[in-house]
Amino acid sequence: MNNALLAHAWANQTREKAKGNNFYFEGTKIYSYGEHYLLGNLFPEQKIALINSRGYSSTTGKHTRHALNALSSQWTIIRTPRPEADNMNAHQENAAYLAELIQKSLKDIKTARVRLGQILDNLDTQRANLKLYARSFKIKAGIIPGLSSKQKTKYVALAREYITRAEASAIKRQERTKAAEALELESWRNHNSTKRYFYNSDIALRMSADGKRIETSRGAEVGILTAREVYKRYKAGEALKGAKLNGFTIDSIDFESVVIGCHIIPLTEIEKIMEVK
Repeated sequence: MNNALLAHAWANQTREKAKGNNFYFEGTKIYSYGEHYLLGNLFPEQKIALINSRGYSSTTGKHTRHALNALSSQWTIIRTPRPEADNMNAHQENAAYLAELIQKSLKDIKTARVRLGQILDNLDTQRANLKLYARSFKIKAGIIPGLSSKQKTKYVALAREYITRAEASAIKRQERTKAAEALELESWRNHNSTKRYFYNSDIALRMSADGKRIETSRGAEVGILTAREVYKRYKAGEALKGAKLNGFTIDSIDFESVVIGCHIIPLTEIEKIMEVK
């Protein structure tokens, strides 16, 4: 059984046990490599899936992703260091780990900027997980720390402010990139640039240096004779959807652009180069 199917069989408990490639389960417990690494454990009555928080190897990481992908939304997934959770010591260690995550988030909130919103969301999840764990397994978690309503309002407002600033900064960077690329693109049109791919600008066209091909600013090219023949059909009013151009297919065409695969070519570019005698 392949590992993805094995993970689904475990998550849905459709088999008592199954083996894959260094990945197997028996009942509610699923293992990576062997019994020394319990990757996850299901608690159907509580609808909780405990997933091992301790890393082991890159392959175990893949096994973990299979397990997580197989678990439906009916399960609450909680990462813990002792997913067996079969005695009080394991429960106490798991609860302590969840409490440490909360404390770390509360500390990180004070200095976070762009990630502040994500940390606030993490904190809510971590507190909910610890409450659920304590209630489900009937252990004492003590007073679970958190933010006051006033603090949360303050940090939520800051998170929005940081996101707004980050978005504005990203827009400025993109504008600078586009401006620089526009200059380079003009050099490309005149065969004065060795750059072949321009991804921050609308697609541009140029005639190849030998005059035999039309080249795009995304690295594609088509023979000039084929291009002129198709353009002639377009000017005659022929429907060109599905027409071929040296292995490329026209997907759609309207009054503004032609779509050929991943290329959206402005008609103004096509007319500019095709109308040149």
